[in-house]
Amino acid sequence: MKRPLLILIIVVLGLATAGGAFWFLGGSREDSSKEEAMEEKVSDELPMEDRPFVSLTPTSDGHEFSLSVSGIPRGLESLEYELVYKVSSGITQGVPGSVKLKGKRSITRDLLLGTCSSGKCRYDKGVKDGTFTLRLRDDDGKLVAKFETDFHLRQGGKELSSADGGFSVSSKDLSRSAFYITMGTFGVPKDAPGEVTEGPYGVFTQGKTKVSGDVDMDGDGSLYGWNGKKWVELDDAETSSLGTFVRVASE
Repeated sequence: MKRPLLILIIVVLGLATAGGAFWFLGGSREDSSKEEAMEEKVSDELPMEDRPFVSLTPTSDGHEFSLSVSGIPRGLESLEYELVYKVSSGITQGVPGSVKLKGKRSITRDLLLGTCSSGKCRYDKGVKDGTFTLRLRDDDGKLVAKFETDFHLRQGGKELSSADGGFSVSSKDLSRSAFYITMGTFGVPKDAPGEVTEGPYGVFTQGKTKVSGDVDMDGDGSLYGWNGKKWVELDDAETSSLGTFVRVASE
């Protein structure tokens, strides 16, 4: 074969291969974008009463979170969760997991901030903020809903606030040694006392939860707190307990 013809064939094949790769990668990006758009869409479609209630409660030493998910919609096959956070060195760490529901409507898991091997544990240091993501899937593995919230982990202090700045609790009764997590909870622990207009936000700890303090939440409407047994309307935005908080539309 003459050399000029051979070179021409090689160039044509190279362009065809590059074009195919470009089409494949472009198609992959497009599929990924469609999936991400669908994830956002399905989350918005679930009304408040159908959303699971999620809490992260830190242990007394702050090295582990107790994950609780309740009120999981019926008929789902599995759920996936992922905890992502940064350590003091700036490195991002993650704790992923998946659960086959088998009809269960609530689950609990312990999420270790670190690693353990042969009975020895190395705990991540400097954890203050992060993101928690929950995905729900049906029998075919299709995504039904995706929820995501940022969280704050704090030890002591006089004020606990959400990552988005829309909620805070101020109290001089907060323990200096206890760890607290402030986060969005997606759903509510029990039917809300009205149409939720802001929240829900939660404050979780293994320390004392009966504290007197002031709640600040963006928006209008009546402010309520869940004290573990019932919803209590907060007159003058004053609470006697940590827990879950919402604003509901005024009648």
